[in-house]
Amino acid sequence: MKLLVLSLSPFEQHISLFSNVNRIYVLKLQKLVTSNLYFHNLQRKRVMGRKNPRSKTRVLFVTLKRKMAMKNLKLYMQNKCMIEENEKLRRKALVLHQENQILFSQLHNVKN
Repeated sequence: MKLLVLSLSPFEQHISLFSNVNRIYVLKLQKLVTSNLYFHNLQRKRVMGRKNPRSKTRVLFVTLKRKMAMKNLKLYMQNKCMIEENEKLRRKALVLHQENQILFSQLHNVKN
């Protein structure tokens, strides 16, 4: 796999790592993404600029909904990590408990 050693943006570096894409295609793709974002920003500003208060509340509701979804996802991932860590600790505790029982039985055998 060849790596392009040019002064590429992070977007271009990401693409160049996975395939041999020539620079023109990358730049066209980047322009397309940039123009798409520009169009969406203009559209959002147009909606926010309307005098209808319902449209503003709808936009605010959508943005709040997105923020809540992101927070929910973040909390879900943290919860998942905590559950996995808890399971690992539970397995370790079980192994230690079994070792403890074995040692106690050996101690009883030595006493008798």
